[in-house]
Amino acid sequence: MDTTGYWLGRALARFFNAVFGVLLLIGPFVLFLFRGLSLGLVVMFLIFAAGYAYAWWSYRKSGLSYLRELASDTLTAMAAAIGGAGASIVLASFTRIRLHAHALFLPAVVVGFFWYLEYRAARHRAAAPRRATWLGRAEDIEAKKKAENAAVSLKKQPWSAPGEIPARSSKP
Repeated sequence: MDTTGYWLGRALARFFNAVFGVLLLIGPFVLFLFRGLSLGLVVMFLIFAAGYAYAWWSYRKSGLSYLRELASDTLTAMAAAIGGAGASIVLASFTRIRLHAHALFLPAVVVGFFWYLEYRAARHRAAAPRRATWLGRAEDIEAKKKAENAAVSLKKQPWSAPGEIPARSSKP
């Protein structure tokens, strides 16, 4: 599953989730800027209402994890778009290549950034130990505790050799 196509698919899913989050975020401001009553305004209002209803339904279905993922993807997409636009403007000032003039530049930057994040997360998951705690690897801690418990249980036994039978004590 560590293929570029898989990462790109996950990146596109995060991209569309981010676009949905950005629309939910700026939707009320867009509706506020429209003057007058027109069919386009009504359609946009219905689309935004359906978007908020879907977000509420997803929240009710999966809890705060959906909202956390939506907010993370939205803020990541906005940061990637701002960073890509800034890099494009700096590139244009030095080389006269105007990437920001193309309509698909910012979506490509955001999808590329999400692809990079998915690639990095997959490499991190592969390189990370299975379970880790602040004390070290959990398997090492469990093995150490078992060894300590075995040593303590040997100390509690009244005999020292494994085949020896303990003598009866005179105390009741």
